[in-house]
Amino acid sequence: MRIIENEREALMECPDTIDHTAGSLLDECDRAYYYFVIRGLRPVYERDYFISGKAWDRALGRLNDSTLDKADRLTQARLAIRETWAHSKCEYVHENRAPDNLIHLLDLFIENYGFDHEYEILESNIYFRFPYKDFFIGGEIDAYIDWPGLGVIADENKTTNGVISDAYLAGFFLGGYANQLKTYNWACRQITENLWGNRVNIASLAIPKRKSTQRTLFQSLLIQPPEQEILDVLELYERRMGRLRENWKLWSWPKCGTHCEGGWGFSACDYRFICKISTRLGEEEVIPQQYRVADWRPWEGQKGDWEGLSSAEKAEIEERAGGSSAYEEDSD
Repeated sequence: MRIIENEREALMECPDTIDHTAGSLLDECDRAYYYFVIRGLRPVYERDYFISGKAWDRALGRLNDSTLDKADRLTQARLAIRETWAHSKCEYVHENRAPDNLIHLLDLFIENYGFDHEYEILESNIYFRFPYKDFFIGGEIDAYIDWPGLGVIADENKTTNGVISDAYLAGFFLGGYANQLKTYNWACRQITENLWGNRVNIASLAIPKRKSTQRTLFQSLLIQPPEQEILDVLELYERRMGRLRENWKLWSWPKCGTHCEGGWGFSACDYRFICKISTRLGEEEVIPQQYRVADWRPWEGQKGDWEGLSSAEKAEIEERAGGSSAYEEDSD
């Protein structure tokens, strides 16, 4: 049991920065936000979709490295996938998210698009934290590019384990994905005055088993969000910060999730085991075999992932968890 006396006083002050991920979690459940951001609790091992998405993004980054020749770019992109998985921990890995399938997808990507493109990548993996009114909005943008004839575009890479359907694409115009893009659109405006809009690069991991099966594996969307929708998202962040400050003032983090045990299209909440047996805040039964503690500050590159841990921290966590993960791969 981890008992925290006078927890609010020990933490000193309410967070002054909010990002898309944490803000979306606050929308879903105040208690989940509390565990994720305030307490910094993470499952011992990571979700496979988080690792595969990170691996794919890094592979594309190396594939676009113009300082290398094409053969080296491909070698480095494949290596990025292997390295990301080798340095991560995951209990269950869907075959579509495993390194071999990602490398196969990478080869198909090159067959479709090659190495050359008409735009210039200005910067990749941009950490940002910009003031808005009396708080900050933070996060990380995959890249921003300069497209001749259009201008600067905020670039975002996405993977899906399903097919690229009209319903999936619609989510980039309205809803959670759309709000993420609009956040990055606003952030890029703090960097450049020549912003055109957003681009989403989508890759489906569901490679058909039969060559005769026709399926779209890659699709890019160019999106120009209306000005009012950018303002709406900023208002959403303002409301989130108001809710966060009210929760902090009252020290009240109610359980109000609607998909605690998961559901169609939703993963089960990482904190459902704690909520089932918890008493008052600060006296929860936190099972050490299931959780570890890590900071969440994506605007500083801190996402609490396995790679960010020291060797001693990894060894301690593995000892508590009773061994290594179900997925292991040498980094050679």
